[in-house]
Amino acid sequence: MRRTISRRVRDLSIRRKLILITMSTCGIAVMLAIGIFIGLDLPSYRHGLELDLTSTAAMAGANSKAALAFGDEEAAAETLSALSAKPLVLAACLYRQQGTLFAAYKRPDTPIDCPPAAPTGGTTSFLDNRMTTTHVVVRQQRQLGTLYLAADLQPLRDRLRWYAALTTIVLAICCFVVVVMATPLQGMISVPIGRLADVMRTVKREQRFDIRAAKSQDDEVGTLIDGFNDVLSEVEDRDQKLRRHQDRLEEEVASRTAELQKLNRDLTEAKDRAKTPTRRRASSSPI
Repeated sequence: MRRTISRRVRDLSIRRKLILITMSTCGIAVMLAIGIFIGLDLPSYRHGLELDLTSTAAMAGANSKAALAFGDEEAAAETLSALSAKPLVLAACLYRQQGTLFAAYKRPDTPIDCPPAAPTGGTTSFLDNRMTTTHVVVRQQRQLGTLYLAADLQPLRDRLRWYAALTTIVLAICCFVVVVMATPLQGMISVPIGRLADVMRTVKREQRFDIRAAKSQDDEVGTLIDGFNDVLSEVEDRDQKLRRHQDRLEEEVASRTAELQKLNRDLTEAKDRAKTPTRRRASSSPI
């Protein structure tokens, strides 16, 4: 699969290769920039969620001190139900000093149950796509109980989706800008090379060495065109020399052939003249 893709890329035209290289470079740069931004922002955003949940637990714990001190479960439940104003909170569990459940609050349609015993206080964790924290409720340096909060990480997931959408949009815009800007710019390289390739095909097809590739710029492509034209000039010069030499050889062969034909005729005439007196003597001799 990899070799097939590599072969297809190698077989692309120079124009498409230049656009592909520009788009790839731009895409990698955008991905790196967004990746660095996400790497710096997500931990900060997650820490902000953690601080928000911790402060919420501290506030709810402070409001529950009186209910824990007097054992008023109804007041504790009302205090915890006020957490419905915090969409982040999924469940709140208030435990007595002994660790037994005292009051609880759950957001509707939330499949979360309070732990049977009070978790260890003062810790925040991220488990099962949720964030949990515990807060020790203290009054006059005496522990009254423990508050356990479970929060949803949907804001964090939404932020990740937003980053994914942003990355897609930025990459699409980047690719569009690259295509729009690279199309005329790549012509400075691909067009002269394309013209040079056309001249090479014409030379190969028609065996013409008198044509030349047009040079429009003094860069590496222009140097390549100059070199190609120099090679054509040398080949044309050698071809002309070979033709002149061939013409001279043909003239010499024709001249030698004419001389040989003349010599052959002279020999034939001399032979005929030599035979004539013999015939005369033969005819004049008596029988």
